This record gives sequence, structure tokens and C-alpha cells, in this order.
Amino acid sequence: MLTIQDDLEVVGTFQLGQVYNIRRWADSEKGHARPLEAYTEKCGVFQCQEQDEEDESKFMARYLVVTPSVLLLLDPVEKVEGFGTLQAWASLQSLNKIRRNNVMQELMTLIFKAAEERQPWVLNLMVQNHWQCIELVCRHL
Repeated sequence: MLTIQDDLEVVGTFQLGQVYNIRRWADSEKGHARPLEAYTEKCGVFQCQEQDEEDESKFMARYLVVTPSVLLLLDPVEKVEGFGTLQAWASLQSLNKIRRNNVMQELMTLIFKAAEERQPWVLNLMVQNHWQCIELVCRHL
């Protein structure tokens, strides 16, 4: 379970495998008030495709959610638009590098620091609106 805190105020508790309505984050881009959330800064939702670690020619549809303190990776729920199952998350503080591919401009590699006994996490994503995504991540760092 992941609990996000912003200035000692809990703004979200998330569990891997749980289904979430991504509009809870996407609406922050439009300035809509969200009574269930306490984010004071912009969040973003980006449609993307995650590159398979074992077969680099294979990509899986995902939503990447960027909040002021964490990145969430959700698997879209089939036949239910705007909902996703939480597959992975990482704090922005653990982000070590962002790389872009010179040949495929939309392909981003996010490299996260090793934690305790875990190896660094490398996440390859083909992101629509990749410049907006990178800009938002950098704004929150």
C-alpha cells in the first residue's frame, strides 16, 4: 500500500492491483475542484505504452500519472474508458534520470534509484505528449 502525504496531509492511499478512475488526476489539468483530493499543484495523465522488458518489440497500453510527489503506472481496464489498474508506482524523489531516444522521440526511459536490496528500476515508455510529461515531472522535482 502507498500513502501519499503532502505537507503532513494525506492526499491519497493507493494499492497495487486496485482499479482507479484516472479522471481524479486528469481533472486537475482543467482546474476542476476535486473534493476527494488535496493536490495543490497540477497533476497529469499521459497515455503511453510500456516496453516489455523481455521482448523489446512488444508494447503494452498504460496510463502514466504524474502527481507532485509520485508517478503511478496504470493498466487500462478493457471496455471501461478512464479506469486503470495500478501496476507500479515510484516516488519522484527516487527518480534518478530521464532519457529520450534519438531515433524514436516519444520513447522515454525513466531510471529510478536502487532501494535497499532492489536493483534500479528502468521503465521504458512510449509517451504521447512526451514533452509535457517531462516538463511536469521536472516541475515537481
